[in-house]
Amino acid sequence: MVWLSQTIITIKWRAIAFIAQVSLFLRYQQFILDPAKIEMVKKITHAATETEAVNRALDMVIANEQIQKALATVKGKCKIEDIFGRVPA
Repeated sequence: MVWLSQTIITIKWRAIAFIAQVSLFLRYQQFILDPAKIEMVKKITHAATETEAVNRALDMVIANEQIQKALATVKGKCKIEDIFGRVPA
């Protein structure tokens, strides 16, 4: 029983340390947003909360920008074959 209680205390302290570490990087903001857009983003991202939906949407925007930059660096340097014939030659 002592081992179990020590394990629980250790887990609690690790969780508290993790929360404290994460809170250093978070910033509270207030925005005026369209509720319909928030609900649409929640459905698209399958988010449980509005905060999670906004975070996922921001992650998507950041990832899209990184993809666009990567594609711009290889533009014209290689030949991409359209095997489905969707782009006219």
